[in-house]
Amino acid sequence: MSATYAGPSPAVGDIPHNGSAGGHYPVGDQSLVTQTLTALDLPGRMTRHPYQTLLIAAGVGYVLGGGLFTRLTANVFRMGLRVGGHPLVQRELLGVAEAALRGRSNQSS
Repeated sequence: MSATYAGPSPAVGDIPHNGSAGGHYPVGDQSLVTQTLTALDLPGRMTRHPYQTLLIAAGVGYVLGGGLFTRLTANVFRMGLRVGGHPLVQRELLGVAEAALRGRSNQSS
């Protein structure tokens, strides 16, 4: 017995509902699903940006798998604040110091 390729599977909105198990979705909901899938253009995104798509899928899986409130997430978040937050804090402190020095020089004049 050999399997034959029947082409791509139908889109979500193209699947007919035969009234068996499962709920019946109104036509408006099916068109909403079809519109959403068309707007997302997942196959096109995967072709244009494969690594971005992979990282997004891994992140969604991590969050849905319960990894959001773990020690690993807290450590990564803290490390990101140290690396990314340091220049921001430094820039703000320099801005405050410059403003204070300008204010002092204006008072002396």
